[in-house]
Amino acid sequence: MKLYTVDFKNKKLVNSESRNPNSIESNPTEVKPASLDQLRVDVSNSVKRFEESYSRHDIAHLTTKFSKRMGDTLILDTYNFGDVHNSVYSKGYQRAYNSDFRTRWNRPTPVPSCPSHLEKLINNSECKEVVLGNLSDSFQWLDKRNKFSQLALFLIKTKGLKLTINTRSDLIASDEYIELLDRDKTVINIYIPSHGNERITQLEEPGAPSLARRRQAADKLRDLGFKVEVIKQKLPKSMYAEAERRTGIRHGANNG
Repeated sequence: MKLYTVDFKNKKLVNSESRNPNSIESNPTEVKPASLDQLRVDVSNSVKRFEESYSRHDIAHLTTKFSKRMGDTLILDTYNFGDVHNSVYSKGYQRAYNSDFRTRWNRPTPVPSCPSHLEKLINNSECKEVVLGNLSDSFQWLDKRNKFSQLALFLIKTKGLKLTINTRSDLIASDEYIELLDRDKTVINIYIPSHGNERITQLEEPGAPSLARRRQAADKLRDLGFKVEVIKQKLPKSMYAEAERRTGIRHGANNG
């Protein structure tokens, strides 16, 4: 299957190797605990790369719009206006597909969170819980380099907040991310299409890890004591046409 990374120089998404050398399929290596200062440096360097595609104002402005509070819960995305998984099941992609945002989705890359805004949101929040991953997936493999989601996890754990993670990626099961999670306060939801067909999934979610890798991630996290749910998603009617265009299969035959 195809995974996607960001080519900052040419401002586009490019295919990477189908088996990511940093995935949980690789041999584990010793992970050094992250420090806030180092994460700030890493994220700052990532912002400079993204500014080749987006201005600092855009990064701050766009990410401010896509966080919200519902009661005692802060709902947060660390990336917006794109998702390299390019999944027809993604709420962000569905919103973009059915609106004028379609022209800005992944054009040229997902927009990262503004680091200072991210820290203020979490540190100044009076909420008791954070939901990470709403419109775009916070654990796209590009975060392995960019570390915006790692920064968010560090801040959430330091403040002692409850955390719900919504993802269709196995990145969350990488050791450096696990180190930033509190087992007693974290719920991880890993999403897969309801039909469970690997070949069709590769067409519907061309940039996402395989179903096998997602299930492997769920098993690893459960073995480590985390509460994990594998959630089967059905496709909304608004995306039937797009799914058929990608797969060549009429809806109903592939989305049981």
